[in-house]
Amino acid sequence: MVIVELFLVCVNGCDFIEINADIGNFRFYPMTIQESFSVGLTSGRTSFATKAEESDNKTLFLYHVNIDGFGGIGRWVINDELGSKTNAMAFIDSWAVLPHMIREINDADKLSWQVSVSGNWIVDSSPAIFCSNQDRTIFFESSHILPQLSGFYLETMIDKEVYSHDGPVYASVKAFDDDVMHYLYKVDGKWIIGDDIGVDNGAAFMEDTNSTYAHEIDTQLWYFAVGGQWTPEYAFVVGGDSESSAFRNLHNHRYIKFIPNGQQVTRLRNDIVIPLVGLGTGGIPLESQERVVDQSIRLGYRSLDLAREYNNENVVGDLLEKYLQNKEDDGEPLVRREELFLISKVWPTHLGFLPTSNELFYSLEALRTSYVDLYYLHWPRYCTTHIVARRIG
Repeated sequence: MVIVELFLVCVNGCDFIEINADIGNFRFYPMTIQESFSVGLTSGRTSFATKAEESDNKTLFLYHVNIDGFGGIGRWVINDELGSKTNAMAFIDSWAVLPHMIREINDADKLSWQVSVSGNWIVDSSPAIFCSNQDRTIFFESSHILPQLSGFYLETMIDKEVYSHDGPVYASVKAFDDDVMHYLYKVDGKWIIGDDIGVDNGAAFMEDTNSTYAHEIDTQLWYFAVGGQWTPEYAFVVGGDSESSAFRNLHNHRYIKFIPNGQQVTRLRNDIVIPLVGLGTGGIPLESQERVVDQSIRLGYRSLDLAREYNNENVVGDLLEKYLQNKEDDGEPLVRREELFLISKVWPTHLGFLPTSNELFYSLEALRTSYVDLYYLHWPRYCTTHIVARRIG
């Protein structure tokens, strides 16, 4: 058996990725997003390339591909042909937005690389993948207004012959290839999110004269283009720091911070806070759902158990919208998204990365949020019985 040691070291703010392996020692440098687009790599993730003089006069590439044939999660690929989906020198199945985040996702089934050695695929579970300096990846969290803007944004190289914009540009990581690409950039003291680069207009903006990079943003008041006017609302920028990546800090950010007095809570094994008492909505008639959920929130409930099958996720989305429009006497909404622990479920006939992802995105659209706090498999006993019956049959 051939043992292949593969190490990815991301240094200097992820300005390059260094790989030391039996297949060779390489240093990969980031490419412009236009170069990735030109070969059909449209997820927004950064592609990397070696310099020919550093790799025996042959350019190699490190890039991410999204195709259904790989289980829907995509692959990070090392190859001598940028964008190829049919061959590779090495690859790993992962949706990680950058290679050093693969291990942080902690999916035990997706931590091993497949490396091509003498015509055979060798499984390598030893890679150490890390970023030695601060990674400037950020997550933009718009919980309720324009949740489609939410997601990871990567500091991105742009073609200066196409765009004359000075300063850092961040590209959104897309869940699906046909999603709209958004960019985050700074113009005249304003951070702007839009579908073009360097334009003083877009879908959202905030005023900030202090920060140079997006991970330095600490102002939470943004303005969103809704119905032909700018609507102010809170949003969050979660970035990496010297001790943790943006992915890890996002994990720590996403738990309810505001527990009503006297309400008991516990912590899940991933350290997420969950109220011990919640409202189950499965048996409530649809015509009564809005009234019951509204009254429950006013009484102090902060955990709501919903489901795609219940057809009631839009009830919470509508209520959150009403709370934003009809502020309380203190000028604040009755409750914000980040004060709720929202639970939803996927029906057992929609299992698999892409089917489940689609159902989850439908739920997020109905809830008008960018995340749920807990996601269940609905009716798991049926699922187990159904799968066993199919295997026997």
